[in-house]
Amino acid sequence: MKSSIENLEDSKVKVTIEVSEEQIEEAIDVAFKKIAKEVKMPGFRQGKAPRKVLEAKFGKEYARTEALNEIIGDVYFQAVNEHELDVIAQPDVEIIDGQEAGPVSFEATVEVRPQIIIEGYENLQIEIPSI
Repeated sequence: MKSSIENLEDSKVKVTIEVSEEQIEEAIDVAFKKIAKEVKMPGFRQGKAPRKVLEAKFGKEYARTEALNEIIGDVYFQAVNEHELDVIAQPDVEIIDGQEAGPVSFEATVEVRPQIIIEGYENLQIEIPSI
């Protein structure tokens, strides 16, 4: 996973993330296992249908979509932690490349806690009234 950040206006940050094809394939395998547990296939016990049978019935695209839904959230949170972002809202995620095949690139635009800088308070003098 590669990630980069770009500061935008109004306390927003654009996080660009690229996920390798190997990570996507691992997520697809996990998605097929999850699908196998959820569906009943005639001739197979629950959760024991082979991947080829599931691919024939549902297609690899369905499993890839399920895998992308899982992996995008995971790598997004890894990138947020890596760049130490103080996120205060849900991200707006847009897949840029790799929806159908290959590595996946996506952008997540998110609001972060604004940095408040107060200057010139060091030399202020305060009079405390006596009671």
